[in-house]
Amino acid sequence: MAWHTPITRFFKKQKRTRLYAGANINRFTANWLTSGTNADSEIRSSLQATRNRARQLCRDSDYARQALRTITSNVIGNGIQFQSQVKMQRGSGRLNTRINDLIESEWHKWCHRESCDVGGRLSFNEIERLILRSCAESGEVFVRMVYQPFGYSKIPFALEIIEADLCVDDYNGTAINGNEIRMGVEIDKWSRPTAYYFYAGMRHPGDYLFQKTLSTSKYIRVPAEEVIHLYIVDRPGQTRGITWFASAIERLHHLSGYEQAEVVNARATASLMGFIQSPEGELIGEGTFDGDRVTTFEPGVFKYLAPGETVTVPPMNHDRSGSAFVDFLQAMLRATAAGIGCSYEGISQDYSQTNYSSSRLALLCERDYYRQLQHWLISIFHKHVYYKWLDVAVLSGELPLARYEIDPDFYRMCRFIPRSWAWVDPLKEIAAYKEAEMAGYITKSQIIAESGGDLQEVFMQRQSELALAEELGLSFDTTMQNMVDEDEEEDIEEQDDEDIEEEEEDIEEEDDEDRKFDIIQSYILKYKRIPEKYSHISFKPPSGAKSEARRGLAWRREFGRGGTSVGVARARDIANGKQLSPSTVKRMKSFFARHEVDKQAEGFSPGEKGYPSNGRIAWALWGGDSGRSWANKVVNQMNSADKED
Repeated sequence: MAWHTPITRFFKKQKRTRLYAGANINRFTANWLTSGTNADSEIRSSLQATRNRARQLCRDSDYARQALRTITSNVIGNGIQFQSQVKMQRGSGRLNTRINDLIESEWHKWCHRESCDVGGRLSFNEIERLILRSCAESGEVFVRMVYQPFGYSKIPFALEIIEADLCVDDYNGTAINGNEIRMGVEIDKWSRPTAYYFYAGMRHPGDYLFQKTLSTSKYIRVPAEEVIHLYIVDRPGQTRGITWFASAIERLHHLSGYEQAEVVNARATASLMGFIQSPEGELIGEGTFDGDRVTTFEPGVFKYLAPGETVTVPPMNHDRSGSAFVDFLQAMLRATAAGIGCSYEGISQDYSQTNYSSSRLALLCERDYYRQLQHWLISIFHKHVYYKWLDVAVLSGELPLARYEIDPDFYRMCRFIPRSWAWVDPLKEIAAYKEAEMAGYITKSQIIAESGGDLQEVFMQRQSELALAEELGLSFDTTMQNMVDEDEEEDIEEQDDEDIEEEEEDIEEEDDEDRKFDIIQSYILKYKRIPEKYSHISFKPPSGAKSEARRGLAWRREFGRGGTSVGVARARDIANGKQLSPSTVKRMKSFFARHEVDKQAEGFSPGEKGYPSNGRIAWALWGGDSGRSWANKVVNQMNSADKED
């Protein structure tokens, strides 16, 4: 008999016990087979099978097809927009509009299907959708950069989309240069791709119906500098990509079989038929001969049985009024959606069990994943293509950019703007953004970028809309004179003259009388509405005056002279299309009358020495000739209204 001390019993017990419960081997985990292989070993044995099965599901499964549509529409949408971000060289931080417009114009021309696709079938937006769909379905896709012009473009650069099957999966070994080849990808000692091996002639290995012979023993080697290999890296050292449906393939297959069984059950249950037994075994009726057997169900049919035969039909209870089928289907689709990366509602299109809170939470989580995919695609594909395109466009002489060969990074500054999403509750979201901006936590640029827009473009469109509305004499809720909250209007009406008196006391020590008067009048305009007798008069300066005011401000910045601080403040109001007070318009008329003599001085007119003179700059700040004509007209209208009153 062996003697065991407490210490030996303790160590024997520790030897039998695993540290992690997940590593225990018992009757529940005995058939749980695992291996310690690396990523490429697992992919090599499953690459073709998972890829082909995923494609079959995407062809035949409604849910798989919807998953592809959901991913593509949410990540790409109508396309990822390009914007050049080259800045001025003198360090002002402002964008160089001329250079950016030139680059964007050439880029948009190249993005047409005749130029960017070697086959002339796909525009750049369609290429974006195709490569993302291929990555989701097949796990990877290859984009070859071909350096020759196609279509109408003179830039020798185009893209060839190569399906994953064309990269030789079973080509492994050692290259002549000593590099290792893994599943058709040649890598160096750092696992960096140096070349890709494709089937000769770029013919698909499954293209049986359109070619007589297919030689899979001849490959072509394409340098890695010419190829963009797009796939999601799940493990370190992974050389090839695996389909995004990998964990959901088996479940979707079983789900299709389950739905088919339900359909068969329903059809069999609905097939009402009868059987007639005859002791003589006569042949009459539905073609049941001697020796034949009744093996199928047909609706509305009565069949004769042979003597001594009976039919026993097990009860096929197809009473699906309960929730068993629906619950099972929802559970399967939720697991499928989790494996693919979509939401249950996105795959099933079932929104019956959602409310605002649950919908918003699901969308936020899902959209975070889509933003990751957008960032991944832009960094791997878009910027790579743009940098190569820019190099070739400059070297070919089609895009003249000075000193590009010295500092190409200066011109490579760009921004790709992916699609955005509509708010679940626009009223709440907009109110939250407004509060965040007022508190200084976010900027207008960030808010507009969240919706997929660009601040400069939005402001330019806004300016154009306001000018057109003014030209046509239209007024909307968003025009300047109407952008006042109802509560603010009530507060304005309740203000009394004490506020103005306090403002006057604050500026009693102001030396500049014009400045003092301007502050008082702007305060009056803020708290006092335009008199009712002037309601038919427009106090917004015309477009000609706004253009002159902008010109005056530009001259002031350039030359640092002309006009006073009052004139600069007036020019800003006019240039922004702000509604002026009646007193300000009268002051405008007085200014032009006093300074009419400045038009006779040298430098007032173009071509004269010293142009623009100080008087010309001041004249422009107050709205120029257009502002003078408008001010005279408005003052005359006010005088007429005063007489009628």
